[in-house]
Amino acid sequence: MKWTIYFLLLLCITSCSDGKSKKNTQITPVSYIKDAPTLDGRPIENYWNLLEWQPIDQNWIGGPFDHDDYNGKYKMAWNEDGLYILLEIVDDTLLEQTEDPLKLWWNDDCVIVYVDEDNSGGQHRFNHNAFTYHVALDGNVVDLGVNEKPTLYNDHVISKHQTEGNTTYWEMHVKVYPSIFN
Repeated sequence: MKWTIYFLLLLCITSCSDGKSKKNTQITPVSYIKDAPTLDGRPIENYWNLLEWQPIDQNWIGGPFDHDDYNGKYKMAWNEDGLYILLEIVDDTLLEQTEDPLKLWWNDDCVIVYVDEDNSGGQHRFNHNAFTYHVALDGNVVDLGVNEKPTLYNDHVISKHQTEGNTTYWEMHVKVYPSIFN
């Protein structure tokens, strides 16, 4: 049975502006790291061991999932170059059905990273107030662009993953852009 990997990540970086922000209902502290990890899908850097796992327990699309079929958790850290994410995903099957990354990307298993840099609660569709990155198994990153078409954002998210059995480790570097990104 195909289960798409959904990962909800809301990055809230406070800006110095007086703009209105949505109410924070859940805050997860993110640790600063001096040196970036080697993105290879193998979490061997010591600081990953110092960070606490957070559950991936929100299902936004589709019906409920069986914990034996799919479960996941993540760790995050940041530095001036962006956000670093480590994910551990346990899934009985990972599917990549569509060769063209801009067609039916939502049908393939992927990690979805939501970034709302200014915590405005803004939309990601057809603007850059927020981003919803669909990170595919082949490393392609898709979101809807300002042209209202699927667009590759491969320079926004760099990822590598390794799978052993039914466990996949992903390491990602997510560049964070301001809401005025064009």
